[in-house]
Amino acid sequence: MGATARWLGTLVAGALPFVAGQGVAAAAFAEGEQSLTFTHQGSEVTCRLFGQSDVLDGDGSAASSTNGDSDPQCAGRLSVSVTYVDDAGVQRTSGATTASGTDVAHTVQGVRDSFVATHRVVFTNCDSAQEASCELSFTTTPK
Repeated sequence: MGATARWLGTLVAGALPFVAGQGVAAAAFAEGEQSLTFTHQGSEVTCRLFGQSDVLDGDGSAASSTNGDSDPQCAGRLSVSVTYVDDAGVQRTSGATTASGTDVAHTVQGVRDSFVATHRVVFTNCDSAQEASCELSFTTTPK
């Protein structure tokens, strides 16, 4: 067997556990999206909120992100709050917020189960005295 064949054989053998699914952590994923239309400076504006969450079973890590529109009319206070049961069986809650911007993310370790993320935005250009709501909120539950 030539050097090229040995190298290729080693490459394939090294990749086999990944191809066969062994040694790869299972992942759970969930995402969501909502929109809200409100009046800003006499014009209707439609703004969206996106959220996603991932949980890796192999190492118990989880991440959630909340993203808003990049349109300046859709500026808002974003937050993501997560609740989960940790490796010791204790329910935990934590999160992250931003006063302005279009993205916020939060990562935790030691997730055993029951992971739920709440994605939220309060649009700062929306006049709550004139609108029924200036807020969007929803959950993602990958595990």
